[in-house]
Amino acid sequence: AAGGVEGHGSGEAALLALLRSHVRSYYNTKNCRLSGRLVTELLQRFPLLGWCVAPLLVGAVRGARDAYLAGEACSHLCTLLGQRHAIASSDGSRLLPHAAPLREALLELLGKGKLRAKHLLPPVRLASALVRALADSQQRAAASEAAVALGPAVAAVQARESDTSKTRPRHVQDTSRTRP
Repeated sequence: AAGGVEGHGSGEAALLALLRSHVRSYYNTKNCRLSGRLVTELLQRFPLLGWCVAPLLVGAVRGARDAYLAGEACSHLCTLLGQRHAIASSDGSRLLPHAAPLREALLELLGKGKLRAKHLLPPVRLASALVRALADSQQRAAASEAAVALGPAVAAVQARESDTSKTRPRHVQDTSRTRP
């Protein structure tokens, strides 16, 4: 199955359809039996399969059931982008067709003002990984476009979180009850 993933033989097509079905249900269905760790493990061990389900992952950044799962999709895409040897293909970069939709999905996710700080870290990491991966794969124009588009959004998130952290009350330790 390693050599023919891109050609999709009959057995490989059935495996890919099953994988797509379960990955889709992971992001959209409550109480799915597929775990995020298993998805990460699959992407690490079989990055070519990962690129076959990349459109689902990109779609989950924008349309996951909740903010946590959108962050999981970002983390899974970071794992896939970390597999540098699997980004290049015979007809160019496997990443390039997904760069623009991913950039738009990240802009939409980062533009949501209601996300909690813990849900903002994965999209910010993914934005950085996307620009780095595009630059490393000799896609300088796409890397530049992504950096120009995502840079202000990431800076706005950082500024918003900085302002929020300044207005939060700091925990004050009660020292009146401490023993001498």
